[in-house]
Amino acid sequence: MASAEGLSRASLAPQDVGAGLGVGALRRLSALFALPVIIGLLALQALDAVPSPAGLAAAMPEPDRDRLSPATAEAGAAAPLDRLLARELVLSAYSGVSYTHDSVVSIESPDGTFTELDDVSWNGEPFRNPIYYGMRAGGWLGGLPFGGVIDFTHAKALAQLDNMVTVRRYAKGSLALPNETRERLRDVYSKLEFSHGHNILMATGLYRLPLASARLSPYVGLGLGTSVPHVEIQRAGSETRTYGYQTVGPAGQVLLGLEVRLATTSVFVEYKFSASHYAPSLAEPAGGRLVAQLLTHHLIGGFSIRTGGPARLAR
Repeated sequence: MASAEGLSRASLAPQDVGAGLGVGALRRLSALFALPVIIGLLALQALDAVPSPAGLAAAMPEPDRDRLSPATAEAGAAAPLDRLLARELVLSAYSGVSYTHDSVVSIESPDGTFTELDDVSWNGEPFRNPIYYGMRAGGWLGGLPFGGVIDFTHAKALAQLDNMVTVRRYAKGSLALPNETRERLRDVYSKLEFSHGHNILMATGLYRLPLASARLSPYVGLGLGTSVPHVEIQRAGSETRTYGYQTVGPAGQVLLGLEVRLATTSVFVEYKFSASHYAPSLAEPAGGRLVAQLLTHHLIGGFSIRTGGPARLAR
């Protein structure tokens, strides 16, 4: 329910729909920022409770103990477990640049009419505040080339308002061709951006390629998750705007990276491609929504802290 303060703000000009929820939404987004770190710490605590390989080996039946020396029996039991439990936990931070393809933006009204904006171009502005950044937490299975991370990416997508776009206006229930014009986007919408930002939260599976060595480790990944952008949309000449964080739809990503492993840290470079379905609710038209597909290329570089068995391999 909207607070009294939020209702009072709605009567002022310009009307910032969603501003009354801004503090709560910001807190929820901050929780998303912290999620990868929290998961990593919880995973580390849980893994610390796992019995050591020697302890597990001692509990295993050894029917052939009488035919083996004690040293041989212990080594034979512990070696496979060492490989299995040589898990590696990773906390990473990164920055980079992004490019979002031109897209079609649809504005749907509750009365059945809708407008299409074709050829909408986007700016990424990765080095303007807030900059492009990301965080992830996860790890690799011991003795296996498989791993996974929780990956949060903060990019941006700001519509290029001075560009010409094709505007199609469809009448309610009409089978006639739409009214089509070429207009400057700024004359239709004075604000159309996801500047705080084009946020994506993914659960991503990873696979180390067979070319991996102790120092160089190429990998690929596939992820699924959700988009949590900061939506800012305002019609030209209107005093009402949509403003705030929203969970707007599913997202996915594929990636290819190269990790350079040091003793307990790593640096990495990575290319990834993300696809996000956007369907945020709008203040104007009241009860309407915007629909768009954002296809984005990312080139990133980052730094990781590792803990666990595989870190010994890089020393």
